[in-house]
Amino acid sequence: LWKNVVLKSAAVIYPFSLYCCIFAPEIMGVLYGTVYREAADLFRIVTIINLVRIVPYGPIMFALGKGKIFAKAHLVTALLLLGLDFLCVTFFPSLSAIAIIATTTTVFCLVVLMVSTARLSRLMPWKSMFKILSVSTFSCFLGSCAVNLIGVTRDFPALLSGFLISIVIYLPLSYIAGINYARLLKPLVSTNQRK
Repeated sequence: LWKNVVLKSAAVIYPFSLYCCIFAPEIMGVLYGTVYREAADLFRIVTIINLVRIVPYGPIMFALGKGKIFAKAHLVTALLLLGLDFLCVTFFPSLSAIAIIATTTTVFCLVVLMVSTARLSRLMPWKSMFKILSVSTFSCFLGSCAVNLIGVTRDFPALLSGFLISIVIYLPLSYIAGINYARLLKPLVSTNQRK
């Protein structure tokens, strides 16, 4: 059940996170205007957290009696974040550096939680997650290349065409890689049909 939940989460979150990472300038342009396209790098940095935060660590750690480790990991992360942010603002003030610090400390916390729970590590479908991540990266990269080759320059058309091209590439490749979306999402569809 745990592996199935993690796999479903990765199957939905990874493709969208990679798409958001690669098409970050266009997303910023559509949402906030072309002036904010420069914020794309910050958006990319923060989006990386989504690749690690697909697992609800809290419930399983409390169920395994590791609540203290969960609390300590978050306390250490908070102190580390405060200290690094203070040093950053004092010695080399940079918005990108602050975003990198926030992302790195969050990823550090999540990795500590994963490593400290040996059972959880064995329950992770690493191979399938890596396949989803690889296929997502490849599809979105090809989608971005196709948009550039076509010569679409306006944000919304580039975003839309990039999404459609990426999906057209992703679905067959994911099926070849053994990621069966029909099977993964069937319970969600069948639940909605019953209602």
